[in-house]
Amino acid sequence: MTDELVSIIIPCYNNSQFVSEAINSALSQTHSNVEVIVVNDGSTDDSDAEISTFGNRVTYLTQENSGACVARNKGLAHSGGTFIKFLDADDILLPDCVQAQLFHAKRTDAVIFGDCILLHEDGTLEHHPTHLESSGLIAGDNASLATFLNNPVLTSTTMFRRAQLERLGGFDPTVRRGQEHELHLRLYNGGVDFEYHPEVCYQYRQHFSPSRISVSSRNVSHFRMHNNFLKLIDAVRDGERKSDWETNRRVLGRTAWRTGRRHLRAGDYSAAKMFFNTARELGGYDIAHGTSSYRFLRRFLGPIAAEKVSMLRHQIRSPFKPMD
Repeated sequence: MTDELVSIIIPCYNNSQFVSEAINSALSQTHSNVEVIVVNDGSTDDSDAEISTFGNRVTYLTQENSGACVARNKGLAHSGGTFIKFLDADDILLPDCVQAQLFHAKRTDAVIFGDCILLHEDGTLEHHPTHLESSGLIAGDNASLATFLNNPVLTSTTMFRRAQLERLGGFDPTVRRGQEHELHLRLYNGGVDFEYHPEVCYQYRQHFSPSRISVSSRNVSHFRMHNNFLKLIDAVRDGERKSDWETNRRVLGRTAWRTGRRHLRAGDYSAAKMFFNTARELGGYDIAHGTSSYRFLRRFLGPIAAEKVSMLRHQIRSPFKPMD
């Protein structure tokens, strides 16, 4: 077993109820050579008192409330490990997470990523659909652009090399939602591989609270904004992955069409039209995302009327089931 130092960075904003459990899970790793860095992002609850009880077992940093990206970057700047893990203050690392991922990380320059378990408010656990199940990845496979867009890689499932994060500047403080998705895509487009291994890394706590330092909602992701999506297209077409452009063009086209449909359901017709136009530019009408019946309706009625018919049919058939 390697004695490589791994830095575990925990940003915290008003998570006094959970932060001690998160810190204990980082300190209790079977890989003993870890440093735990906690960044208090201007909490106004009892987080300071909870974190302070750990004394010199953790490196404790404070800052005015500046957001998750700034907090994580501050922790990164004060860390000493060759390898980096991020953990939100309301989540829990499994005991052998670092040891298992470090075993793979030492053999490759790729970012290592795995899976998680959902921890519900009532204490029950539910295995999150794995990347193996949802995207066909098997152990040792590298993620594709479709992986990041269709099956987002969560922050605490990853183990980074410090040099990778420093080379691209860490998290982007201007990103308010979908921060990890933006970082992962920026790394991927910069030529960094992401290698999948199906170990379960952590428990992702399912609860709604304005104190959550990051919110991983695909509906409010950074890439739901059309201008940011255009930037992503440019990065894929002109970056280190440009040799894969023909494949990735269709992936981006389907994502743009799917995003347009979501904007339609939310009543944002202007944004929907922009995404539909982008999808057409990337691949024409054949790029349209949806079932065969939806594609038939879209071809003869257009995307807006087709979506209205699809929504009506869904409400009649499955009124309590969310649409794809």
